This record gives sequence, structure tokens and C-alpha cells, in this order.
Amino acid sequence: MRTNMSKIVDLLAELDTSAPVMADYDVTGTNKLGIGAIEGPRGTDVHMSQIADGKTQFYSCLVPTTWNIPTMGPATEGFHHDFGPHVIRAYDPCLSCATHVIVVDDEDRSVIKNEMVRI
Repeated sequence: MRTNMSKIVDLLAELDTSAPVMADYDVTGTNKLGIGAIEGPRGTDVHMSQIADGKTQFYSCLVPTTWNIPTMGPATEGFHHDFGPHVIRAYDPCLSCATHVIVVDDEDRSVIKNEMVRI
């Protein structure tokens, strides 16, 4: 029985990528603001950039975490604090991993501080 992954690999192998790209762009930039947005599993991901003379003049992004954080606080209000990590993970599973802190001594590799969330 074929797995889904083997089917995906077969489909990718059949793609014809020899066609020319339809986007018309200048790699050195036009000094105009470019905006791209895509909907992902965690929410909307928006990137903005401005390129001139081959150098980035401006770059900003609004990632799903930016959209999700303001809703997390109100979602945890009125509940026992033990439910907090579960609510955070439900809104944005990447945020809970990004906020863990472990401090390791460079010389003997011992853990000085461990603030990993345990559930």
C-alpha cells in the first residue's frame, strides 16, 4: 500500500517546471513597496519590502503571531492559570516554543536557568 508521502513525491516528480516565470521583476529593485500575503495554518502572513539599487530599503512583516497575541489574554481571563499554556498553544502553537528559556553555562554546559513550560 502506498503512503500519502509517496504519492506526493510522485506528483512532485511529474510537475513541469520548465515554463518561464510569469512575474516581471528587476532584481535590483524599483524602490516601490512590494506586499505579499498568504493564508497559513496559523493565520495570515503579510510581508512588505522596498528594494532599491539591489539593497533592502524597508522590510516589515506581520506574521500570524502578531495577529494572535492580542486575543490570547482575554481568552485566558476567568480560568485557572493551569489552563493558560493550553490556551496559548491553541491560538498559536509556535509561540509556546518560542518563549521557553534555558540558560546554559558555556564552559561546563550546565543548566543555569530552566524555564521550560511543562504540561
